[in-house]
Parts: sequence; C-alpha cells; structure tokens
Amino acid sequence: MKKLHSLTKKFFILLPFILVFSTPIAAEELIDGSDINEVLNIAKGFGSATLNRNDNGEPGIRGRIEGNAYYLTFRNCSGEISCEDFYFQAFIIKPVVDLGLANEWNFRNRWTKLYFDDVDDAILEMDVNLGGGISITNLEQAFSIWSQNMQQFFDGYLQKE
Repeated sequence: MKKLHSLTKKFFILLPFILVFSTPIAAEELIDGSDINEVLNIAKGFGSATLNRNDNGEPGIRGRIEGNAYYLTFRNCSGEISCEDFYFQAFIIKPVVDLGLANEWNFRNRWTKLYFDDVDDAILEMDVNLGGGISITNLEQAFSIWSQNMQQFFDGYLQKE
C-alpha cells in the first residue's frame, strides 16, 4: 500500500509537466479557396496587387513584386467564392533563349517551371494547392519562393531582346 501511495504522489507531482508537454501546440489557422481576400492581403505584403477577373470570369490577382509583373489565377472554382488552387505566372515576350537553358531551369528549380507558349513567349509558372486549407505561413512561403524565382527569371536567366 505504501508503494501505491508513493506512485500516486509521484504522478500528481509530475502531472503538471505531463499536461504542459503533452498538450498540442495550437494549430495555425488555415485558409482555403474561399479566402481570396486573404490571399490578396498576403500578395499586398509582397508588393502591389489588385483583384480582378480573367476572360473566363475566374478571379485573379495582378501584381508586382520588386517591379516585376505577375498574374495569379484562381482555378477550379465553385461559384464565385471558393477555389481549389491557383497558379502564378510571369512572362517575357519573345525572349532570346536556348532551350538547353530552359531545361536547366526546370532541372534546378523545384517549385517553378519554365516553358514557351505557342508564340514563343517564355512563361514562368508555379502552382499552389488550397484544397483542405493552407496555413498563412505556408502561403507566405509560397509567395516568397515565387518572388525569388521570379527575380531570377527576370534578372538575367533569360536574355530579353
């Protein structure tokens, strides 16, 4: 009986530590495709940004980061309020580029892809999934990655005519 009392006493002494260290840390709030204004607010934290709609009626953001223009298009939207994902795009019209350099870009850059459209404009693109929600920290990180890669894209990776 004395041993049981000793174990009980140790348990109650350790209980506050057990509770503190076993309590899950508060989860960061998630935003999803219904929070287009929150995505816009984060975009504004990186530069100028305005909400608009493309020719198909999909919501999008037209922005600039450090003087470089980009477009953010929401996709797979249900109605006008909820979208499953979006993608960033930046363009260089008729660049002088070697396809080997484009292949190297795609090999070296994990998050963005570089390709050419049907009139040979260079397009840098990055997809972001909003399905199930994304933390604000992860969304800000996506904007940061986009900003860095876009800067590389415009600052000499491809030579403009």
